[in-house]
Amino acid sequence: MDEKDKIIAAFIIEMLKVAPDDYMKIKIILMAHSAGKPALAHFFQETFKLIEVHRPRLIEMKGGTADE
Repeated sequence: MDEKDKIIAAFIIEMLKVAPDDYMKIKIILMAHSAGKPALAHFFQETFKLIEVHRPRLIEMKGGTADE
């Protein structure tokens, strides 16, 4: 594994540990920063897809129904 792959793996591992609110803030910042840079935008889109497969859902029901 080369240095670039190690950095990418470390980024994914750290993003899996981040609290949901912080995760969304980081995602929004990185996606906004990559606007107008197709290669970077594609990289982050694919990376966040991989991360989100393994993260718990960001919106969860607390129990009960919506009309409580």
